[in-house]
Amino acid sequence: RLLRRAGATITFVRNPRFREWSHAAQPAGNPAAIVWRTYPSIDAALQAVEQGRADWIFGILPPRELPRLRVDVPAQLHDNASFIVDFIPLNTHVAPFDDVRVRRALNLAIDRQRIVTLYGGPSAATPICQPLPAGFLGYHRICPYTARPAHDGVWRAPDLARARRLVRASGTRGDQIDVWGTSDNLGVPHGLPAYVASVLRSLGYRTRLRIRAGPHISYALRRTFQLSVDGDWAPDYPGPSAFLPPFFGCGGNYTNGYVCDAGLDDTMRRASAAELRAPDAAAGLWEKADRTIVDRAYWVPTVSSHAPELVSRRVGNYEVSPIWDFVADQAWLR
Repeated sequence: RLLRRAGATITFVRNPRFREWSHAAQPAGNPAAIVWRTYPSIDAALQAVEQGRADWIFGILPPRELPRLRVDVPAQLHDNASFIVDFIPLNTHVAPFDDVRVRRALNLAIDRQRIVTLYGGPSAATPICQPLPAGFLGYHRICPYTARPAHDGVWRAPDLARARRLVRASGTRGDQIDVWGTSDNLGVPHGLPAYVASVLRSLGYRTRLRIRAGPHISYALRRTFQLSVDGDWAPDYPGPSAFLPPFFGCGGNYTNGYVCDAGLDDTMRRASAAELRAPDAAAGLWEKADRTIVDRAYWVPTVSSHAPELVSRRVGNYEVSPIWDFVADQAWLR
């Protein structure tokens, strides 16, 4: 409750009993104290760091501000790679997305380069066609949902002609689709739900845009969605078992009930079991699971968003973790 008030602070001080036992596991920290202060908005926090009244922002920088920050304070902005995957989850239990042809059509019609622009440009996001993040066990880049698909797995451009043929074959052209989005998810550009609605209209669907604040979207309501444009996820650890089963397993806790495929479930279960004793076999199984998810188009993966961070001019020894971002206890102030 304390941190809900603007201006509230929590101070973390050095533990006098700490002794470094392994520099790799837990190096000794540099700061004598770390003060966590709340601001009334992300814009206020951004201004505080730019003006040197604060040193780092915990949270996602607004995509609209990234082009300006790259010009005004390039030395303070760090464009970090991440394992964050952004996506449009599709409810495979309700029309029209209970038809795999419609799910594939939307994957083909989405202009991922335009979405990159909404995120702040190529240094802020990279187009993707699959849920498994680059660098994970079993990752092999693939992209069947592009114009001129090739073995390199690179997304090149949308293919509206193929997408429209699939929609015509499905017999769903003219159906009503509600496009849901959130008004307070900083990780997803505000213009993205409207863009997705425009793509669906170009495929011949009637659309209605439904925007609500995240706390007003219950799990029960989400299960009724045809699709939502608010998907972004960073795994708790860099492994496929932290990513694919929670969303695509029958017992997954993030899937919103959209996917339950017994064969896919078995593949992921065997992959998880093989990771320690047979990592090569596990990699093959995770790759198979990833390809199955892509082929059945359970999601529309859009971009892998990067993790840009802004620090003040006086921050030195900036270090970053691909999972936990800025490592504050290794920094010092000049």
